[in-house]
Amino acid sequence: MKHLILFIILIFTTELFAQDQVIKSFKTDGCSHWQDGPKENPNAWHECCVVHDLKYWAGGTYKQRKQADLGLKQCVESKGYPEMASFMYNAVRITGSPFWFTSYRWGFGWKQGHGYKALDADELMMINNRLDEINDNDLSAIVLKDFFNDLVPNNSH
Repeated sequence: MKHLILFIILIFTTELFAQDQVIKSFKTDGCSHWQDGPKENPNAWHECCVVHDLKYWAGGTYKQRKQADLGLKQCVESKGYPEMASFMYNAVRITGSPFWFTSYRWGFGWKQGHGYKALDADELMMINNRLDEINDNDLSAIVLKDFFNDLVPNNSH
């Protein structure tokens, strides 16, 4: 009986780790649980949030998350909304941890528990393959190429 339980645990654990290695298709709702702009310009910073979601979908290291959050702040500031940029930055720093059980956590494309870690070659290949599926008017081919290049360790800042 003891060996059967260990065997079941081993199979279950192996299945959990195997599932972790598959990234879901990218989906975005713009600024998750927030507005995409003020009433007078309802999509003012929508594209900033879509690019931020793309980075959160892929995940990566703590440093990459901080860079993604700073990128969101800078993008919203560039649209002319510095106060909103600061608010959004602080909000994502608090609520975007990979350890929260939310649909918008860091690394949300992966199974819960991916945490902070550098993406390995297989994960980068999966992400790159999924980029071909993205059909979003807010994400040009240049943005997608820059996004992917930022994921590769030799290109990270």
